Amino acid sequence: MFFEDLLSCITRWAKSRNWRALLTAGALLWTLPLLVCCFVLWGWSISPQVIYERNMNLVDRLIAETLDNQPDDPVNSPGDDGADAAADKHDTQESSLALRRILQLGKDNERVSHIVAMQLVRQGRWGDAVAKLRKIAPERGSGFPPAHLWLAEYQVSVLKKFNVQVLLNDLDVANGSLTTMPGKMVLVHAQLLVGVGRESDALSMLELRAKQSPKLNLDLAKLAAKLDRPQELRAAVAVCEELLSQEYADNDRDERFYLESAELAGLVGETETLKRFINAGVEAFPDSADLRRLQSNMLAKKAIE
Repeated sequence: MFFEDLLSCITRWAKSRNWRALLTAGALLWTLPLLVCCFVLWGWSISPQVIYERNMNLVDRLIAETLDNQPDDPVNSPGDDGADAAADKHDTQESSLALRRILQLGKDNERVSHIVAMQLVRQGRWGDAVAKLRKIAPERGSGFPPAHLWLAEYQVSVLKKFNVQVLLNDLDVANGSLTTMPGKMVLVHAQLLVGVGRESDALSMLELRAKQSPKLNLDLAKLAAKLDRPQELRAAVAVCEELLSQEYADNDRDERFYLESAELAGLVGETETLKRFINAGVEAFPDSADLRRLQSNMLAKKAIE
């Protein structure tokens, strides 16, 4: 009798419940803790190495942007004023966050040091920046190529005085890695190589860089002529002539066209072509001091002969 009454009571109680609402509420109560556990497990599964690599990817992108936008003169670095200043502030904040996270993980390397040094430069702390870069770009050894290049530009454009061997080492390392180099630094490198008796290295370097920057072919031609390398000379002159032809195909010939054309003709010993360009240039630009000087030199040489 007791069990029958108990079963009847349980049955009536069960029928009086809204089980759908109870199951829905219960599912929500169980789902929320489950989601929290999933997020905790996901966060735990991300190793410090993964976090480091993600932040290093950001640092690498900022390094690439820094190198792409690096001017010939590092004194006038981006972010001096106006829109550049705003962009520079955003980049600094972005890189600072990534660098802070990397340093928290106890991982520092040459790429991080390079970005930190560039931030020091933007703050006007040149000495601190140079000291930090020298740790990853030694004066007498090989280090991080972009740091070597920046230090070479700093010596040439900011200090305006340098130790030849130190500067040459910086440029050798930068050039050896095929780091993008401004034309000004390529020419400085060539002059230093010639100055220490490494003419062949200078010619090879200019040949390689001229493929990246065709305008360097004129300097390559001058060096080839000086070293009596006729094959390299004629190849460089042919490129220069092609560049001039393309540049002035739809433009009026200016003073520079006649000066460079005459110089190219003189390098390969084409005397008649040289005379023609000088005379045509003087006729087109009678007030040009450079063209008149060339014409005077030509006439003086003819009189001596």
